[in-house]
Amino acid sequence: MDELPPVLSDEGDYDEDDESYCSEDSSPRDTLAARNMADAAAKQLSNAVYLRRHAWLRTTNIPDDARNRIEDSPFDGEGLFATTTDESLDTLVKMRRTAKSIANPSSQPQGQFRRQQQHSWQRQNPPPRRDSGRFRQGYQSYPYRQSNQRSQRRPQPPRRDDRKSKQNL
Repeated sequence: MDELPPVLSDEGDYDEDDESYCSEDSSPRDTLAARNMADAAAKQLSNAVYLRRHAWLRTTNIPDDARNRIEDSPFDGEGLFATTTDESLDTLVKMRRTAKSIANPSSQPQGQFRRQQQHSWQRQNPPPRRDSGRFRQGYQSYPYRQSNQRSQRRPQPPRRDDRKSKQNL
């Protein structure tokens, strides 16, 4: 360094040996910072590849165990998957196609005849009516109106006509 900044030149305590000490002291820190940045960039790259693989595989109809194996497989810099992964994925797709072609076509629901998914809040059968059970068992719809007519009649005095007829006998 030929010229010192004006702040340092005003101080008389500054020595050129201090400058070499500062540069020697900062070199391990710079090296460590560069290593940490490279590690962080590698982790970001691997996470980005994992997320892209996961998003791509999520749209396919591959079983979960095969999907996990493919997501954990190594990759090369040219694409999402390595060449060996592409080969294993091709064989897996061929195996699934073969299994579907061999399967009984009547066992697989297709198109408009596919059964609709029932949610837990949907009932398969409608609930029974509240009154329907009472009528079947012989109950009336209003139990407080049920009565035994004989027990509710008040004893009535005999009619006058009946008294006269009894007296004449």
